[in-house]
Amino acid sequence: PARPDSAAKSVAALKEVYAPLLKKSVAILVQTPAYRLTDINDSEDLGDFDTFSDRLADGLATYKSTLESVGVQARIAPVGEAFRNIFRTNKSLFNKLYSWDSFHPSPYGTWLGACVIYCTLLQQPPPTFDAMWWEQSRYMQPPDQKPLPLPNEAEAETLRGIACRACGIEPNAE
Repeated sequence: PARPDSAAKSVAALKEVYAPLLKKSVAILVQTPAYRLTDINDSEDLGDFDTFSDRLADGLATYKSTLESVGVQARIAPVGEAFRNIFRTNKSLFNKLYSWDSFHPSPYGTWLGACVIYCTLLQQPPPTFDAMWWEQSRYMQPPDQKPLPLPNEAEAETLRGIACRACGIEPNAE
């Protein structure tokens, strides 16, 4: 959604292909986070982190209004806005949100994104973090590298709170 040409094609596909299938549903559009660095994955044209985030947010807003214009309910899961909040307030934690490639999420970013999606879907705070959830999960990482660290309980709760606030939900209202 951050590039005009591909966004226009997506708007057409939303109207012509997806909207008829979604009439009785609520579409959840996930605002992915901008890449951590500006010079990776051919993203130089998308600007710095804030500019890229703005473009993603604007593109998702267009997608949402496109679906709503044809009678489909839609919500945006503001994962990218939660990442941006951390980018602006806690650089140390922000750098933990990405995997080794600087555009896929690490376990920290995955937890944050999962919390945002949970809040968006259910309109309530997610359960508190349980490290056991990771015991059988898999995530992208080169086989020759040590596993990326998991957030500790305090970090996980901080991320959960940021996710809730990004969705306009009180974190402690379980």
